[in-house]
Amino acid sequence: MWAFMPWRGRPSGDEIGPGQVHLWRARHTAIVEPPRLECLNSAELQRASRLLIPSQRNAFCFARALLRMVLGAYLSVDSERLSFATTAEGKPYLPGQELRFSLSHSGDGVLLALVHGSDVGVDLEATGRNIDVDALAAASLSEAERLGIDAMDNPERRRAILRQWTRKEALLKAEGSGLVYDPRDLTLPGGLAATMSARVHHGGRIWTLTDLSLEEAWQASLAIEGGICAIRGYCLGW
Repeated sequence: MWAFMPWRGRPSGDEIGPGQVHLWRARHTAIVEPPRLECLNSAELQRASRLLIPSQRNAFCFARALLRMVLGAYLSVDSERLSFATTAEGKPYLPGQELRFSLSHSGDGVLLALVHGSDVGVDLEATGRNIDVDALAAASLSEAERLGIDAMDNPERRRAILRQWTRKEALLKAEGSGLVYDPRDLTLPGGLAATMSARVHHGGRIWTLTDLSLEEAWQASLAIEGGICAIRGYCLGW
């Protein structure tokens, strides 16, 4: 079992071993070392400006600034000097770097996963958000999964939908097809179990997909190519 620990000094990328995941979490209402929003580039600021709801705009800016702050610490470069690129499917990466990352934010929470040399995806959902879970189920669950969901009562049904959504999001983000692959075409192993840690064959590769233990108010999942030998958690304020 892994546990979150506070940031101690400036970690370097070579601290992440094969199959090891460094997992960072923060909430902008509780963070002890706020990131500098001045590090955001013009593209990030333009993207933020298109978010009309202030809380969503602030959450996006906080998450992107936190990403830059943590990556800059690992790579020993100023956060504003980081240059990102995206794959044809829209997955962000750092050109020329073996450090891979995945970022997710929901409500006031942010979750960031870092690995070396393996594709990774993470997804975080605040379970208390106002979400139309029926629409989410129709848009994301396979036929077999919907049959299992229909047999459940609330609130078990709501939680099961959110669990399956975060698992698929993490896997598709890791694989890189999150924006173009229809999640309804994917049926995960293990059905709708309350907890999952499984090997999944998808896109011609083998992934480890696992739920992450956070408080009851959160649902989170992690996917990494190959296996996970260890997860080391860091907390910047939660």
